[in-house]
Amino acid sequence: MGTAHGVDLCGPLLAAGQPRHRHGWIGTEVVRTRFGDFAFQNGYPTPDAADALLGQIAFNRAIEVYLTQIPAVAVIEQRRGMREFGARRANQVIIWETLMDAQTLLLTANTETVYSLGFLDLKTDGPTVIEVPPKLLGLAMDTLQRYLVDIGPLGPDKGQGGAGTVLPAGGRYREGQALRPDPAARARLAEATRAAAAIARANCFASNDPATFYYPDRHWQAISDVPYTFVRDGVFQLARRAFVYYMGLGNSPAMMAKNVGAGSQYLWTYKDADGNFLDGAENYRLRVPAEVPINNFWSVVIYDALGRSELQNGQPLPSVSQYGEPKVNADGSVAIFFGPEMPQGQERNWIRTVPGRGWFPIFRFYGPLEPFFDKSWKLDDVEKL
Repeated sequence: MGTAHGVDLCGPLLAAGQPRHRHGWIGTEVVRTRFGDFAFQNGYPTPDAADALLGQIAFNRAIEVYLTQIPAVAVIEQRRGMREFGARRANQVIIWETLMDAQTLLLTANTETVYSLGFLDLKTDGPTVIEVPPKLLGLAMDTLQRYLVDIGPLGPDKGQGGAGTVLPAGGRYREGQALRPDPAARARLAEATRAAAAIARANCFASNDPATFYYPDRHWQAISDVPYTFVRDGVFQLARRAFVYYMGLGNSPAMMAKNVGAGSQYLWTYKDADGNFLDGAENYRLRVPAEVPINNFWSVVIYDALGRSELQNGQPLPSVSQYGEPKVNADGSVAIFFGPEMPQGQERNWIRTVPGRGWFPIFRFYGPLEPFFDKSWKLDDVEKL
């Protein structure tokens, strides 16, 4: 391994009393790590150590593949669900004309939008024309959730509607060799999948990246300082993308870039003001300050921490929004209550939670205004009552 700028790169790996090579490389010894102890003889790994270390490389890569492919798997599962529902061809689109309720399992969908979802098959159909009605807010992305184009006010149609042609990618895709792991490799991949799923959940719900917190003194989180490509300063931000896509679906500058008075922005939290995870058996209150900085409307929807879909709590729509005309306090603020039992007189300001189920809210700003972006308007933390 050698030295760099006079620093012994192997020094931290050596226990007291172990020999040091003049070039800084470890000598004949046992290297002890959190993954196990690995023996070396005359500078070479023993057969057992080599097998274990190379297996660890494969294990680590399997975890990276899992985290990298979270967006693609979400789209594949969405397509599978739509096919089971009956939308099996490119000209078959599902529309939730009576709004999306908790019976549909879809990552963090909202309860105020008339959703319309469909898939194009450009490999089979070739160039495809889509017709867009006026005032539609949407986007097109590929199966890896890579953004293609906005539809609506921030798209080429500028909210006026119209027709557009979607073209296949140039050249031909090449599907590769099928993966046929032997029993040992299959067992290692299965273990890596379990570990990666746990890592993805911790990376999402317990992120220690300070840049994921929208306000430095509160627990609300956001996509924050990365663009919709999740590439910052030329570096792909894998942990940040997994942080977002473990609980969300969709990718567009209209959702992620600063568009004052247009598009949408999202804040979410998994913890209360004391830093504890939100518990379905407890009672909470969220104070929404007056004059929410939006051009259109705001909403709060709560989700199941396990499935990241709308919480199935027995209410038709587990949400509170301007559309529901919640009770407004004398100072213009709105108090939203969460808990198993409704506080007296709070029918329009209460969302039921379920004991034994973790939950989290997403606060949506449609048409966010400058006070949202400059943070002169700040959303309070969720308080346990």
